[in-house]
Amino acid sequence: KSKGIDGQLAQVVFCVDYSGSMSSLYRDGSVQKVLERLFPVAMAFDDNQNMDFILFQNSYHVCPAVTPANLKDYINNVALKQGYSMGGTSYAPSLQEVILPMVSDTKIEKKGGFLGFGSTTETVVGSIKKIEHPVYVIFLTDGDCGDKSDTYEVVRQLSRGGAFIQFIGIGWDSFATLRKLDDLGWRELDNADFFAVDDIDQIS
Repeated sequence: KSKGIDGQLAQVVFCVDYSGSMSSLYRDGSVQKVLERLFPVAMAFDDNQNMDFILFQNSYHVCPAVTPANLKDYINNVALKQGYSMGGTSYAPSLQEVILPMVSDTKIEKKGGFLGFGSTTETVVGSIKKIEHPVYVIFLTDGDCGDKSDTYEVVRQLSRGGAFIQFIGIGWDSFATLRKLDDLGWRELDNADFFAVDDIDQIS
């Protein structure tokens, strides 16, 4: 209400780090606690009363949506039963998943190879269009990424389409990249925010 956005509908997406360094935070229930704290906030303005959920490491995996019915122990009962393995940390791939509905003229290019054999396929993002409802991405990670330049570019593209990213650092990292994303230049609008959480139980 203080921001004047009560009544605003948005697609809410929770992107959660699934790199190896996060394993203890899954085991001790910290990730589940964060989810339970954020879910009521998401439901206050989500467009379809569920929260999209994405696990990411160097790639990403879209999980079943979080709903009031499966919120209790969602991490153990749903997310961790997806057969998705822990890996490194790349921010851009999961954020690119958020971009896809906004892209109006993607095209596919093939690079390399000989006479059509051995070529690699690359998706080229065209112009960004604003979608019906803005997208609110909650992005939880415990450390830095290995794809900084790609992440900067994705956040800039999302600023043109009506997507806002709330970056949350959990743990004791300095979160230098997330702090830079908070103040990133060359964006159409300021579409990123960052705060760090040492201990979720210390927040009211």
